[in-house]
Amino acid sequence: MMMIEVESEKEAYEWAMRLPDPHGFGEGEIELRQICEAAELPRHSGLKLLEADLRDQIDILNKT
Repeated sequence: MMMIEVESEKEAYEWAMRLPDPHGFGEGEIELRQICEAAELPRHSGLKLLEADLRDQIDILNKT
């Protein structure tokens, strides 16, 4: 597996076109995936409340 960091989808395609065929028979497949940091993901407001509640419960358990 190979990961590259690019600024755009176009740049990812340009990289993919320069890579050799992974199998060498003209039948290889190169898969492009977008990966992001967890902090970049949208968060559901209900999950934020649940997370805050769980943190409170952990704090209570840690104090006992």
